[in-house]
Amino acid sequence: EGVFALQDVPAEAVAMVPLSCCLSVTTSEVPEGVRPDHELALRLLIEAKDPSSPFLPYIRTLPRDASLFAVTWDQEQLPRLFPDPDDPLPASISAERTATDEAWGAAFSRRFEQAASARGTGGEAGGDDWLWAVAMVQSRSYARPHDTEANASVLSLEPLMDLANHAPFLAGKVVKGAYKKGAAPGSSPGGRPFRNTLHSYVLPGTALGAIAQGKLRNLPPALAAQGCAMLMPLSPLSGGSELLVSYRDWGRGGLLGAADAVGRYAFAPSNPLASPDPSDWVPPSSTP
Repeated sequence: EGVFALQDVPAEAVAMVPLSCCLSVTTSEVPEGVRPDHELALRLLIEAKDPSSPFLPYIRTLPRDASLFAVTWDQEQLPRLFPDPDDPLPASISAERTATDEAWGAAFSRRFEQAASARGTGGEAGGDDWLWAVAMVQSRSYARPHDTEANASVLSLEPLMDLANHAPFLAGKVVKGAYKKGAAPGSSPGGRPFRNTLHSYVLPGTALGAIAQGKLRNLPPALAAQGCAMLMPLSPLSGGSELLVSYRDWGRGGLLGAADAVGRYAFAPSNPLASPDPSDWVPPSSTP
């Protein structure tokens, strides 16, 4: 899967999704001691089990098989997948699975039952459903600033936006845990592509300045008023081009470490820019 241009597209917003169509949680509203990604996973699970949910058309586009996502792997699988006893990645995966299981047993199973009862849906969910929801949130959610609360952020699942694939935005490499800037874009080792599209937001009520108007001239005023997520090519793209975003828009040129790629996004980095250093893993609840 991915997002591709069916025709030549300019360097301006080409895909926009109203924030009201996104499944979201605000960090300031998350109960103390609860991870934002777990809170959003609960919201996803509640909507997925509600046959009248307006989010069902989007939810039906999500993968149903979560077995490729590390959070679903059990202790018996890890030695077969990672035979090297010195590999630090299994410990990170194991700790994440334990934390996820404990969260379901301690609070989230009860909270799901309460929400289903309040909605009158009678929906049921078990541990495997919970793991699926957490895997979807960890691999597909975006974090953005809150439009009115300076110290809060919003974690959200965004239709269409979550189909865009990852690419780094600077050439370079990780040496002993530190990012070293390298050659200019276009000369990446292994011929890897670079990010060519910006995933960004227009927050509710944002006043569009003259520069922004040039890039967002096709943005309806009503959509600008309520806010939207958008994809904006950084330069004109020809038809057939894939729109690539960076999943890590801060630090180290957007490079994903192996632990981040495998542990969160369910793909193994095949380029020499990736680092096996487990410290590269940014926990899903973190905000750039």
